[in-house]
Amino acid sequence: MGAHVASPRLSRITLSCHRSRSRCFGKADGIPIQEGNSILLDGTGGFWIGSDTSLVHWKAGVSEVYELQALRSNSGQGGIEALARNSDGSLWVGKRIVEATQRLLRREGYAGTTIEAIAQEAQVSAPSVYAIFKSKTGILKELVDQAGFGPDYESAVQRALNAPDPVVRLRLAAPIARGIHESQSAILDLLRGAGVVAPELARLERQKEQRYKREEGTIALLRSSGKLRAGLDYTTARDIFWALTGRDLYRMLVRERGWSADKYEDWLADTLVRSLVDLPRRDHTDGLTLLNQRELRIDPF
Repeated sequence: MGAHVASPRLSRITLSCHRSRSRCFGKADGIPIQEGNSILLDGTGGFWIGSDTSLVHWKAGVSEVYELQALRSNSGQGGIEALARNSDGSLWVGKRIVEATQRLLRREGYAGTTIEAIAQEAQVSAPSVYAIFKSKTGILKELVDQAGFGPDYESAVQRALNAPDPVVRLRLAAPIARGIHESQSAILDLLRGAGVVAPELARLERQKEQRYKREEGTIALLRSSGKLRAGLDYTTARDIFWALTGRDLYRMLVRERGWSADKYEDWLADTLVRSLVDLPRRDHTDGLTLLNQRELRIDPF
């Protein structure tokens, strides 16, 4: 195995902005994708970008796009997590490192899942693993991230973004949160079962908390449409949204209290709307005036 040389890996490059050294590249430079998982300088002033759907080679404003089906080394895999250059000048692409780590955790436990063992299982060199992920914790972070923010997540987010009504979009945050937590809970259970210690798990969960920034657009749309609850400031609304869709509430209600995932999703959708949307006040129900508690009198028989 020849040593692989990779540039620093960029996880989830978004907003059509791909950073190479100190410059930001985007649509104006001819980059045809909006999100990528990894970037690698090609040594000639251009770079490679790996995404969930394709491999892009950019140079001087010209992009070549390779669909995953055409990449022999990525056959049967759902996206490119990492890029590295082989000693013979060829390009290594694929998801072998994270998948190898998952197999080793099941088979050998956390202690037996060393960088050297991961490299051997993935059939890459140990320097490649260090160059791409920096440490074993970096691989575990990617494992958790892939579980929660994979193709299913992207599809659910796209459905929400396509919703014309901001309240409908808000409600669609509930199935998105459910999907993230269900998927990541399975991986976190694997890590616990493999012997990953509690402080390491807590550090992983803190580092992988990306929802606050991702959720901003939904609250911004509520505010711009005039449907944000009266008296609720923008930052507080974002905080409430972030807290309600968090892993802690899912864990307490589903894992500890035994709620079904469907019950959690329905409750979360309703609670988000009640907490964040300026709903019209209803003074009558079935034609009967609702009495203020102080106006209610009960006469004895």
